[in-house]
Formats: sequence, structure tokens, C-alpha cells
Amino acid sequence: ESYLDYPYGPNEMRAERVQTALRAWGQETFNTLLGQGQARDYYRDATRNGHGQLQLVIASDAPRVLSWPWEALHDPQLGDLAQHCRIERQLDTIADPLPLHKGLSRERVGILLVTARPYQGDVAYRSISRPLVELIHSEGLPAEVKVLRPPSFEQLRRELEEHRGAYHIVHFDGHGGFGQMGAGGADKFKGPQGQLVFEKDDGSQEAITGAQLSQLLREYRIPIAVLNACQSAMINEQADDAFASVATALLRAGVRSVVAMGYSLYVSGARQFLPAFYRQLFLTGSVADATRGGRQAMFLHPQRRGEIQLQDWLVPVLYQQDPLQLEFAKQPSTQQQALAPTPKPESKIPESARVEASGAPHGVIGRDSAVLELERASRRAPAALLLHGLGGVGKTTLARGYIEWLAHTQGLPGKVIWQSFADVRSFGYVRNRLVEEIFGTDAMALPDEKKWTALLQALRSQALLIVWDNFESASGAADAGVDSALPREERQALKQFLEQLRESKTKVLITSRSDEAWLGTTACYRIALGGLQGEERQALAQAILADQGLHLDAKDEDSAKLIDSLKGHPLMMRAILPRLGSINAKQLRQDFEQYVPQADSDDPVEQRLYATLRYIEEGLPADLKPLLYPIGLHEGYIYTTFLADMAKEAQLPFTTEQAQQALERLEVAGLVRRLGKNVYEMHPALARYARHQGARLLADAEDASAWEQGFVAIMAQLADHCAPKALHEQRPVFHIYGGSFERALGMAQRASDLQAYGALMQALANYALNRRDFPLAAMRFEAYARNCEQLGREDLAAAPYHQLGRVAQERRNLAMAEAWYCKALEIFERQGNVESAASCYHQLGTVAAERRKFETAENWYRKSLEIKEHQGNHQGAAMTYHQLGIVAHERRIFEAADAWYRKALEIFERQRDEHGAASTYQQLSRLAEERLNVEVVEEERNFEAAEAWCRKALEIFERQGNEHDAASCYGQLGNLALARPNLDMADAWYRKALAIFERRGNEHDTANSYHNLGRVAEARLDFDVAEVWYHKSMGIEERQDNEHGAAITYHRLGRVALAHKPPDLEAADAWNRKALEIFERHNDEHNAAISRDALQRLQQIAKCDDEGPAQTRASG
Repeated sequence: ESYLDYPYGPNEMRAERVQTALRAWGQETFNTLLGQGQARDYYRDATRNGHGQLQLVIASDAPRVLSWPWEALHDPQLGDLAQHCRIERQLDTIADPLPLHKGLSRERVGILLVTARPYQGDVAYRSISRPLVELIHSEGLPAEVKVLRPPSFEQLRRELEEHRGAYHIVHFDGHGGFGQMGAGGADKFKGPQGQLVFEKDDGSQEAITGAQLSQLLREYRIPIAVLNACQSAMINEQADDAFASVATALLRAGVRSVVAMGYSLYVSGARQFLPAFYRQLFLTGSVADATRGGRQAMFLHPQRRGEIQLQDWLVPVLYQQDPLQLEFAKQPSTQQQALAPTPKPESKIPESARVEASGAPHGVIGRDSAVLELERASRRAPAALLLHGLGGVGKTTLARGYIEWLAHTQGLPGKVIWQSFADVRSFGYVRNRLVEEIFGTDAMALPDEKKWTALLQALRSQALLIVWDNFESASGAADAGVDSALPREERQALKQFLEQLRESKTKVLITSRSDEAWLGTTACYRIALGGLQGEERQALAQAILADQGLHLDAKDEDSAKLIDSLKGHPLMMRAILPRLGSINAKQLRQDFEQYVPQADSDDPVEQRLYATLRYIEEGLPADLKPLLYPIGLHEGYIYTTFLADMAKEAQLPFTTEQAQQALERLEVAGLVRRLGKNVYEMHPALARYARHQGARLLADAEDASAWEQGFVAIMAQLADHCAPKALHEQRPVFHIYGGSFERALGMAQRASDLQAYGALMQALANYALNRRDFPLAAMRFEAYARNCEQLGREDLAAAPYHQLGRVAQERRNLAMAEAWYCKALEIFERQGNVESAASCYHQLGTVAAERRKFETAENWYRKSLEIKEHQGNHQGAAMTYHQLGIVAHERRIFEAADAWYRKALEIFERQRDEHGAASTYQQLSRLAEERLNVEVVEEERNFEAAEAWCRKALEIFERQGNEHDAASCYGQLGNLALARPNLDMADAWYRKALAIFERRGNEHDTANSYHNLGRVAEARLDFDVAEVWYHKSMGIEERQDNEHGAAITYHRLGRVALAHKPPDLEAADAWNRKALEIFERHNDEHNAAISRDALQRLQQIAKCDDEGPAQTRASG
């Protein structure tokens, strides 16, 4: 069993003797049992059509008989029988197993994987489980694998209790043994017994006997157990009974099939056995056939370490008693085929958190010890798990691989949030992104205290995984290569945030080149990530060389030295090893290591990383080397055309073709990754090197300044272009260039380039405004305005004043919004900037409309429209037509509203402005709904038109990911369902809208949803419930000073008061008078008339009450 530790000399001779003895025993036993007499005739009859259907069953209760190596039976005419037929053991005197659990799936095989690694220097954590998981995932097998976390016996009990009937197979991957139990306890006087080694919660070992495990699996009726644990099927003549081994103990407990190991089995042998076992299990549904398939794979691939071969295929043994046939696993059932495909586990992973996003062509190779450490660390108290190591060592790739592993083994939390710190400038930005991810965009508009409290509560109570990638970019590690880090107070706030999450359900996985000592130990658990080791290095090297059609010769000393010199660093290996296609290993190592002494570091790995990058630099043509400097100015992503545009701005002689050539050469070295359309993602190690070393490559020192000016100019042009776009159009641009915008902004500010600074700052502020991050938007607009004021440029300051009005209006501070618009307008008018003045007129119109001053609003709109039409600004005119439609709509001039909407829509559709068109479709739906109450003859047609317009808008909003406007459509569909009336459908639409508004913290629309749910309850005559909803709505409306909205709710409360049994006439009268006073003040004659009618009816009812109860009852 320890043969491979020293397979030479006496051990080799002993191995040969064992093999000879086994062959002799197998042949002699075959001849004795099946080679003569009537048994031979039976055997020949059974195998007349081949051995594929032959099943040999060894049934006995004698430990001595069960311990014999039956898998070694050898037919002289055929060979080893175990390679051709089914061989299994059985017990003679044993009760029938209990019936299967009623809930056991007939669609997918449930596998619970227990992987225990309690020892230092243990077998690689995923050496067995990963091939199994990848097999099921890659071939789409009908199975679900869950890894038991932690792999303790107590957790196994909890898992089986909480998921009764979920698992067909419990698969134990770990250590086992057979021997005397320790002294003490009930096992004190027993002979040798089988054991499995689980882990305790702290990761230390916990030996569990077969008897203990069998009692547990019997209780939960597990039909199949797979034990790739050494000696899990071992039994010898000294055993007290046939149930001494783990395998036989499980069989006695009612487990129907037990696959176990009769002796110790090397991991490399298990790697051959288990994937073949499971593949055959899903092909045939038979555990016996699967076991034979696994043995065949071991027989065909006998190499266990290097070129050393073992005949260990007879180690796996099978015990069965009334086995379960998994025939349903062989092919999809009719029911499965009729259903939609089962969502893949990785569908829950955001794109940025997937392994493919790392651009690592060979995925995650090895790293089992790091994955195990991450899993254990996730069960500790600190919220942060810090992966730290050199740039290019694979921290980000490992983080993504860890997430994928959790997804494929049912360990992934409910939500994964990936945040890159490359463009982070404040902790508030980080928190707002978390708020946006968890609660939605609208929630960012809530007061900070309310946001942060809700965020902490959600993170503490919900299982989430947050990833902070490239953390050194914000924390200020010395080698981060960034212009600035988070200020000290921001870092302290971040640290405090992590400390507040201690012992919460949320974990924060951080990747950094630094160990971030300032985070301390209570907030953070650190895992140092070095280079790949041993077989992992060899595996990656072979994968890299295979891409070049090369083969790694493990015996070649020069190749071994070259690989060792790269320290298992993936980036260095991907950059250097492909050169073996044109240069020998010895020369390549010499060429590469000549740059090691030039590195400004004492760390040998850092020295070699520098040498790698310098070697790649030297391999570039001389005319392309200077392009490293402008490449390094970017953050994260580069576009080849922009490099050429930057060169044109800088008046430097570089073309798009040269930029493309440089990036293609860097791509070959693994330093950039092409994403399509000449956009490349840059490795952080290249960015750092280019920023530190790029200036050395320039022909003239002044070229650096010229390149920076060109970079700022191009980024400013791009930012200015996307600033006025809708959010769904801005998102992809800011995803790729947001970090570069931030870098360019800092450069523009230092260079006092006010024009570029303004374009960049306003674009970043507009993006924040569109994302409803109002504090950040206001901060950016205010910063730009101050800068303009300090330089005496009020002409430029007017633009941020106008945008600050938009921020205030979104916050429903109409007085402040009006003040900002007027301040901007005064400047625009004085400067003769009629186009910008028209925008101010338009916004002042929206403020007046929200105040229900429709005549004033119409005047502002017409003033704006006159300029827009005169200038041929069709898009701007369409927006104003739309608003004039809303004014006519509110005034209940439906024909005029319809005409304005259609005039706007014609332009939106012609200019392919989907968002503008969808907003108008939604208004046309509301208009058709309003007409239901006044055009009875056309009722059905109006219903159909209202629903058609609304669904047309909804399709666009959902496709654009515009959840806020989609929720408004859900509310509108609820209105239409209520009008039909279909109360259940209305209730469902309103609740769907409400869930979004509440999650996003949008109180205004939340109040509307509460009001609408009150209308549904009122229609159901459930007046108590209706009153609760109306009071919830009223509380928000009054708090937000939304008088008109509150008045509509007062009127509904008056209706409910009247509908109570007995009616509360006094309350009904008070509510209606309160509503009427507001409607009259707001010149809302339509609703005022409804309130007056209600008050007249109340007077009539009160008069009837005065005349007597009989008349009151009659009128009622």
C-alpha cells in the first residue's frame, strides 16, 4: 500500500510476488469453482452469448470468505473476470432493506458528497470531487451534487434530516481504516472494525465507525453509498462478524449498494475509477455495471505516478442487497422533455464573476488547498476573506473559480455581487453600489442613515457573497500603480463596515496584491496565494504547451529548470513557455533571467515577474515599444482606435494598425484579452508595469505630456457623447471606460483643462443621476460648479446649476429645483444661449406641472417648444409634446392629449428612441383607461387599446432592464384589471409593482401601490383591509408634502367610512371636506366635483337619519 513511496529494490520484488500470488489464487479458485463438473456447465451456459450479462455473487456470512480477493478470479480462456462481468458480494442472513423514501426523485440523481481532509499535507481537496462535478456539469447528466459543508458527522445528520428523500447516493471521499478501536466505550471489547475519518467543525479529525454511520443512513433510507476511503471494505479473519467493515455494516443497515475499497487506493487510481463509474451509472442505471466500468478504466490506465504501473483495479469492491436500478437516469423522461431545461447553476453568477471573465484560457488549474481554506474561512467569524499575492498569480481567477465551484456543488449563497475597486474613489460609492444591487436603483435616493441601516441589516441576515476585486487599487498598496488611494477616513469607514459584518451571513471575498495589514484580524482572515506547486505546475505547463502542439518532457532537466524558475506563477508561465516552440528551454531561461537583477525588489518571485514583463517588452518591435506608455494610461480596457486618436491629438506618428499590432503581441503573451470590436481587457500587472516603465521607452520626455493630453481629450469626447444618453445606453460604456474616465478626470484637473474636466465630470454626474445616486450626482455637479466659479466662468457654471435642479426635483424638493433652474436660466438668457434656455423652460414646466399649476406649465412648455422647433431640435420638441400631452391629460382634455402624445410618438419612433416611445405608449394606455369612464359605447375597444399600449411599453422597459418603468406598467395593468373588474389579477399586478418599488426604496410609487391595493380590498368589500392600505399610503403622501395624492386618499377613506356597518358619517364628512379643500386649491375640478357629490349624498343620508330609522333603512 505504500509501494509508490519507494518502488525499487525489495519493494519491487515483493510487489511482483504479490501479483504472482494473486494471479495464481485467481486462476486456481476459478478452476476449483467454475472450471470443472456441473459448475463449469452452468458457467458455459451463462456465458454462451458473452460475459456482459454474467453476474457472479459471493454470498456468505463468514468474514474469512468475504475478505478473499474475488475480483482476481481469472478465466484462462478469457482473462480477469472482473473486467468482463459483474462481481459483487452479498450477506447470507440479512433482513430485507426498508422501503425507499417516498420523496426520492425519479428525475434526477441526488448525490451528497462528503469530502474530509483533516490532515496537514492531505490529499488535494478536490482531487476526486472535481472530476465528478465537472463530468456531471459538462455532459449535462441528470444529477445534482451537493458538497457537505462542513464535512462533519453531525452536519451529515442535519443535512439528511433537513432534506429527507433528496439523496440517492452518499459519497464519502476521505480516509478510512480497519483495525482495533481505541480503549473505552462500548467498543472496548470488540475486534477490529472499519472506520471513516470525518472532520469536526474546526477541521480536526473525527473517526466514525461503520456501525455509527450505518445507523444514520438506515434512518434516512439512503439506497447507495460510495466510499473512496482506504480499507472501507476491508475485513479479515480476526473480525468478530461479517459486519465489521464499513461496507458490510452499511449493507446490514439497509443500504442497497455499497461501493468501497478493499485496500488502500492511490488518489490517481480513484481519479480513473470514479468518473468512469459515474459515467457508466448514467449509461446503464446499474451500480454493478458502473463498478465494472470503473475497474476497466483503472485497468486501461494503470500509470499511477510517472511511468509506474499498478494492477490496483481489484481494490474497489461492491456489496449489494436488493439493489436500486437507476434506469430513469439513462435518458430524459417524457416529463423532463416536456419541461423547460433546468437552469444551470452558473446562471446565478453575474457575468463579471464567471471564470470566462478572467480570460484565463485554461481555467482554474489546481488551487485545491486554497479552495479548502476559503471554504473553512467562510465558516469563521471575520466577514472578509482576503486572497493576497503578486499580480498575475491568479487571485481573480481563483475567486471566480471558487464561485463556480460553489455553484456546481450547491454551496453558492443566494446572491453574488462582484465589485472591481479599479475605479473606486470613495467608500460611499461602494456602499451605494451594494444598495443598488440589493434594493434597486431607486433605493439610492433614500436618506443615507436609512440606506445604511437597511444595508447592514440585509447583509447580516441574508447569505450573500460580495467580491472586492483589485482591492489594492483603492487601499493604496505601494505597487498598485494608481494615482491616489482612499483617504484615511474612508478606509476607516470601510474597516468599520467589515467589523460590523463580523459573524454575519454575508462574506466579502477580497483580492489584493497587499496583505492589507490595516484591516486588522477581527475584520479579515488572510490567505496568501503563491505559485502553483508540484503536479499543478506540470498540469498548467502541459496545457500551455499543448496549445502550441508541444509536449512537456518531464524528464528533460532544462525544461524542469525553466518551469521551476517561473515559480508556478501562471502569468509568467503563460508569457514565457509558448516561446519553447522556437527556442530551447536552456536558452529561453538564460534570455529571461538576464533581467532578474534589474528588478527593484528583493522578492525572488517579484524579480522574475519583472523579468517576464521586461522580456516581453524586449520582444516588441522597436517602433511599437512606445505604445506601452499610452496603454498604461487606461484603466482596465483599451480600444485600438482610441490609441490612434490619442496619437493624432498628441501629434505623434502612430496608426490604428500599429496599435492593433502591439495589442495582438501583448495578447499572445497573455497580458491583454480581446473582447471583440478591437476592445482589449488589460491585465493589472501590465498596467502597473506600463505606468512605471513606459516613460523610459518614449523618444522624447515631452511625449509623455502629449500622450496624457491626448488621453484626456479622447476620454472627454467619449464621456461628452454618452452624457445625455439613457441609462441602458450608458451602462456598457461606463462598464468599460468608467475607470479611464476617472483617471482622465484627475489628469484634467491637475492640468487645469476646464473643458475636458467639465465634460468628464458632467458625464460621471449624469450617470450617477440616471442611476438615482443623488448624493454622488449632487457632489459631482457641485464640485464642477465650484471649479467654474473659482475660475470666473459662470457661462460654464450654468450647466451644473441646471443639473442640480434635476437632482433636487428627483428628490421632490421642488422649491430648490426651481431655484437652481432659475439661476441657470438667468445666465443662459444673458449669454444668449437659447438652446440651454429652452431646456430650462422645459424643466420649469415640469416643476409647475408637479405643483398642478397647469397653465404656468403650459406657458413654460410653449416657450421651450418655440425655440426647439425653430432650431429643428426634433428630439427635444418630442419631449415637450409629450409633456404638453400630460398637461392636457390632467386637465381631462383627452382629444388634445391624444394629439400631443401621437405627435411625440411619431418623432420617437422615427428616431428609434425606444425609451421615449415606451414612455408615450404608457401615457396612451393611461389615456385609454381614463376614457373608459366617459366613453361607455367604446368601452371594450378602449380596454383593448389600453392594454395593447401598456404591453408595448412593458416589452421595451423589460428588454432594457428598466425595472422602475416596468413596475409602473405593472401598476397600469393592475388598473386595467381592476376596471374590468378582475380583482385577483389586479391584486397580483399591484403586488408585483409594489415589490419592486419597496425594494428600490421608491416611496412615492410605493404610496400609489398601497392606495391601489386599498382599492382592490374596497372592491372586495373588505373595508377594514382597505382602510389599512389607505392609511399606509396617506402616511407617505403627507410626509412627502404630496397634497394632491393625499387628497385622493382622503376621499377613498371617506368612502370606506361610509361603507362601514354602521356607517361613520362624521368621519366620512371630515375626510371628504379635507379632500375637497385641496382639490379646489389645486383647481382639480374633476375630483372636486366627485367630493361635492359625496358630501351631498352624506347630507341626504344624515337627513334620512333625522327623519327616522325606517326611512334610513329604506334608503340604505
